[in-house]
Amino acid sequence: GVAERHRRRRVPDGAAPEEEATRLALIGALGCGLLLASPASAALEGKSSASVTPPRGIPDLASMALAPSDLGPQARVQRQGYVRPSEGVIASYARLYRPGTARVVGKQLLFLESDVDLMRNVAEARQYMTFVPLVFALLDPDDLRKSFRRDGLKATYVRIGMPSRVRAGEQALSGTIKIGTRAGEIRFLVTFVRVNRLVATVGAMGVPRAKLSASHAGILLRAAAQRMLTGLRPVATSLPAISGTAMVGGTLTTSQ
Repeated sequence: GVAERHRRRRVPDGAAPEEEATRLALIGALGCGLLLASPASAALEGKSSASVTPPRGIPDLASMALAPSDLGPQARVQRQGYVRPSEGVIASYARLYRPGTARVVGKQLLFLESDVDLMRNVAEARQYMTFVPLVFALLDPDDLRKSFRRDGLKATYVRIGMPSRVRAGEQALSGTIKIGTRAGEIRFLVTFVRVNRLVATVGAMGVPRAKLSASHAGILLRAAAQRMLTGLRPVATSLPAISGTAMVGGTLTTSQ
């Protein structure tokens, strides 16, 4: 469904055939990523998601998605906001960056989306992570290649690497989808990291011939994990107040 919405977007006036091919590659790779992405990604529409109000009393998920400062001086947000969570998820937040503005270790990214999902408890967050390798295993490279061809992109090959563990947060996994094109190989990183009952998903696609690797995934995941850890720290909403007379034998009371 989300891939179909991206297909309907109008090609900018004067776009060259090479730009159109890149756009189609982006759509195809995005479709691959959305098969594995978080509930937030599946809910992120082309319009603003500001109308979705998060439940009261939850952590600020907006502070936990990757920020422009994590992605280079030219990183610009295309759209962001709380989105309607899927069943079993308390709240979801999604942030999509403008194509070509985000970078990781100097490598330009055609696509980057950072999502954060708040699960009901730690056990369900752990269970979510255990399903990631299964979904990768069910992907069929030939089916994906045929899907790209229907989009107008003649992919010479599609290779799906099984996700591997990454040292980040409490649990982290990263998988790579490689797409061969005439312009060069395009790599799509689909990454997941868990901290407590939070799961962050980062999807990143490089320009053709940009060799995104596990080291780049690790950089993105560690940045996401650090933002979640910081966001989970207790925050004082008001200073404590002391009332009563300070005298021997007197009683003093304080607010929490």
